[in-house]
Formats: sequence, C-alpha cells, structure tokens
Amino acid sequence: MMLLALLQSSDYAVWVWLILILATLGLEIMTVDLISIWFSLGALVALILSVLKVPLPFQIAAFIIVSIGLLATVGKWSRKMLKNKTISTNVDSLIGQEIVIIKGADHLTRGEGKVRDVVWTVVCEKGNKVEPGDIAIIERIDGNKLYVKKP
Repeated sequence: MMLLALLQSSDYAVWVWLILILATLGLEIMTVDLISIWFSLGALVALILSVLKVPLPFQIAAFIIVSIGLLATVGKWSRKMLKNKTISTNVDSLIGQEIVIIKGADHLTRGEGKVRDVVWTVVCEKGNKVEPGDIAIIERIDGNKLYVKKP
C-alpha cells in the first residue's frame, strides 16, 4: 500500500529520499565500513515522513537526526564489534609462562630454553641476561624466538 502511494506521488521529495536510500545502500555494498547504512536508515525515515505528507523541513531534520544518531551510537558499537582482532594461537599461551634456560643468552647472544618439553631459541632485551639453569619469564614471541627476562 505504501509502495502504491509512493509510485503515484507527484511529490519530488519522495523520489529524492528513495534515490538517496538506493545510492547509500549501493555505496554500503561496495564498502565494508558500515558508514552509509546509517544514512540509508535516516533516508528511510524521511521517506516515510514524506509519504505521510510531513513538511520537508521536518523530513530533513529527521534524516539528519536519525543518520547522525545511528552513526554515533550504533555505528560506533558495530565498528568495535567488527574490528579485526588478533587471533591468538597456541604459542601465544606461552607469554607470561616460566621457561628453564638451557643455554645462556643476552641481548647479543641467542640461547635456548625449555618449556612444555619443547626447546626454544631465547633472546633477552638489552640489559637482561639469563644463565643456564635460570628460570625466566616469557615476555613476547617473535617468530620462533622467545623474548625472556628474569623474574
């Protein structure tokens, strides 16, 4: 019924809102940022107001308020939810764990350490040094190297 009223309307605002909806939806389809979808929804509200013969200034105000409101609230939340997150791997669970040093290391020399029955290459940051038999803490992982420090 609303579609029939829309098609029979001679009110150009209806067509402008419809074109704006289609344009912003098309733009949203081409992007992945969830930016223009909020303007599509704002234009939809304005389109409904236009079909109901609400004056144009109120349609424009509704479009702006709804679009910016959705962009600021739901848009911010949705971007946070869709944000690319670092995917943890099994090796990431080693960070913060203790490692037994087999071969000493400092910031210039690589050593070896054993954790969970696996021998790893260990490296220390500048100013740190570990000796064989020491217990160290794994700070970070870079490739196949564990960066360690004494607790």
